[in-house]
Amino acid sequence: MAGNNILSISSFAFAALFLFCNLMSNVISIRGSKEIDQYRVLCAVPGFDYFNLTALPWFVSVNPEICLPLPNATLQGGESVSQCLILMRFCQSLDLVHFGIDCKNSSVCQQSSDGFVSLGAYKDNPFVESHAVKDGFQAAIPEGTHYHTSKGKPCSVKTLITFQCNPTVKWDAPSSFVGLKKAPNPRSVEYDADTCQVKLSFDYSGACKTKRHKSLQILSIGSVVLIVFSITLLLYFVLGCIFNAAKGNTGSQVIPHVTMWSSLIGYISDGFKFVFCPETKPESGNDYVEIKAEGD
Repeated sequence: MAGNNILSISSFAFAALFLFCNLMSNVISIRGSKEIDQYRVLCAVPGFDYFNLTALPWFVSVNPEICLPLPNATLQGGESVSQCLILMRFCQSLDLVHFGIDCKNSSVCQQSSDGFVSLGAYKDNPFVESHAVKDGFQAAIPEGTHYHTSKGKPCSVKTLITFQCNPTVKWDAPSSFVGLKKAPNPRSVEYDADTCQVKLSFDYSGACKTKRHKSLQILSIGSVVLIVFSITLLLYFVLGCIFNAAKGNTGSQVIPHVTMWSSLIGYISDGFKFVFCPETKPESGNDYVEIKAEGD
């Protein structure tokens, strides 16, 4: 009978623990979904701080010789294009019609007085860690507007953006900001007419590799074990007391397995005395029985 009662208490305790853990998991998931939106989950480069890059659309002003004319002739670089802007939006499309930007389905786009030119199609995760960058990472965005190379061959404009580690250069992205944010001045901007590739290079503090971003820290295995043990022990005592009280027990008898817990203190004391003071007689009342050899 006692064994069945213990089994019932244990089953109930573990069931309650399972429900509690499931509830906590849902709470963490809901909280995480508010702090990290779907774009940031799908778009990532492990070991780097990419959050500010994906938080806002960015722009940078470039010199006329870098600006590309509309795709109606062989590219020679800035034939009739005035100063232009390069717009960037990582992990999301530059479909910002309400800001007067007509770069639908693009992640990188050029804006000039002549209109808009897609420098790279929308890509859900353009970030890559490349061996070509000693300390940093890159964003590769292919399949932009259809052009022709300097030799007249058809091509699609593509963009390669390099983020180089520089702890002093921040890409601040305040949550209250609405619109396009000016990016820090690029280290370099160039266009390769032979490959139809736009290359930009920026300094960025988030390109300095870290073991783990503070927003993604998780509990250690030891912490998880300690939490689970503490919750299980708490449920054991609470549910055990409720069960014993329902049986009509009062006082100390409400505590589950009170005799075992009372004896445990004495056993622990005896263990310490046996190790450190072997000549001392145990206080738990259980004298050690001498084992005699056969024939004695």
